Amino acid sequence: MNYFSKTINPDTNTLFIDVRSPEEFKESTIPGAINIPVFSNQERAEIGKIYHDEGKQAARLKGVEYLSPKLPDYMQRLKELAEKYKILISFCARGGMRSEALVTLADLAGIKLHKYPGGYKSYRQNVIQRLENFQLNSRLVVLHGHTGVGKTEILHKLNNKGYPILDLEKLAGHRGSAFGSIGLNGAHNQKKFDSLLLNNLEKINGSNYIFLESESKRIGYSVLPDFLLEAMDNGVHILVRSSLEARVTRIYKEYSHEYENNSEQFKKRVKESLDGIDKYLIRKIGKNGKNKLLNHLESGEFEEFIKLILTGYYDKFYSYAEKHQPDFELSLYNDSTDRLTDQIINFIEKY
Repeated sequence: MNYFSKTINPDTNTLFIDVRSPEEFKESTIPGAINIPVFSNQERAEIGKIYHDEGKQAARLKGVEYLSPKLPDYMQRLKELAEKYKILISFCARGGMRSEALVTLADLAGIKLHKYPGGYKSYRQNVIQRLENFQLNSRLVVLHGHTGVGKTEILHKLNNKGYPILDLEKLAGHRGSAFGSIGLNGAHNQKKFDSLLLNNLEKINGSNYIFLESESKRIGYSVLPDFLLEAMDNGVHILVRSSLEARVTRIYKEYSHEYENNSEQFKKRVKESLDGIDKYLIRKIGKNGKNKLLNHLESGEFEEFIKLILTGYYDKFYSYAEKHQPDFELSLYNDSTDRLTDQIINFIEKY
């Protein structure tokens, strides 16, 4: 069976079941897969130690000991899933003991369970090969603009109106700035990013246009593939601008719930982020400027903090980047992302 004939997750009648430990699943998995672990994190670590110290047979016996009490509940779960999905595909790290044992036991219980050949390792190699040879058959529309103009909002408003988008920051689990991971569940590693990117691209490739934000080569821990960066360079470039007041309000709204939920933890995270850009920050706003930032933060003057770091730091970087950007096909100024979205749609429909 070719599980990758069209997309990573071929259709809604197919479900991938990741039988690896929760820790392995959290690191990376096949998009859309659910985790039904054969062993807990601790059990897996213990079995690995036994394998190293005593050998394969002793490790297998310990695995059977851990798995046996779980089998009735495990089979019941598989039975329920088999009633909802036409095809169930299990995978472990390399297609070895864990998935092989489950396929055998499921067959004895009358449940059809496929094993993904080679496990996650084989899947990962498949993703790398597909990205290396990916043929993008859509023109990219790239949104540019200073921090806070609402580029991500515009993307999702476009998507709600039926236009395909790539939210690269969401796929990377990072907003692309020094404060990009605050309020999120942690930046994704390259494995997870690649899987999500390929899964998204294969769903929308071939559309006339795909909308996305201008990004550098790296977002958080994730690096964009060369073919996508080249397509972005050759895309349709749109500059979005809005007032400083609107930008401050938008950023405050995005982060305020984190500040209000735990102000001390938020301040700590922000200070850590400032330390990460300390050399560049002082170069732009000086030590006095940085002290003003810290004073605003400590005093709870979050909007003043945002205004200063925008005008003193981020805007200078983006202004430099704009000067070195090829001519924009469209330049817009509006504080309303609804209005900006409509203007972009009107432009691209006539382009």
